[in-house]
Amino acid sequence: MFCILGLLLLLPTAHAEIEQQTLEGPNCTVDYPKVILINKAAEERINQDILEYVQEFENTTEGLAKGRFRYKLKSETDTYISLLFVDFRYSAGAAHGNTQETGIVYSKQTGEHIPLSDFANVTKEDLSYLLHTGHLYNASDEQVEWGGSFFGC
Repeated sequence: MFCILGLLLLLPTAHAEIEQQTLEGPNCTVDYPKVILINKAAEERINQDILEYVQEFENTTEGLAKGRFRYKLKSETDTYISLLFVDFRYSAGAAHGNTQETGIVYSKQTGEHIPLSDFANVTKEDLSYLLHTGHLYNASDEQVEWGGSFFGC
């Protein structure tokens, strides 16, 4: 029994390592993750995808008074890693800035995006119903009052 336990302790863990990368530009700051995995092919695919989000942000920030791109590690299992990208943009003279949040779940085996439908059977109509009848929370877990609609529903 001790031999088997000893072998299990020598196996590499499946947890990802995250190295924060930072880019500074005129009026903009970008913090993004570099994901390090045992599976190097999946690691490369995930990091290339993240860089596409970063490049899209960088390519559309000219003329902003302030821009900020950051991320949060939301969860991780042996199979998946879930990241939230938070993109804030403020243009000079605007009444307020705009924030867009994009959540992505990656497979740690393939590096592919895993769609929400792999975890839950949720339709646009379900989300609209929940927004109008339930409680809506922001990324800081604060309840938000909502009087509008999403998706044109």
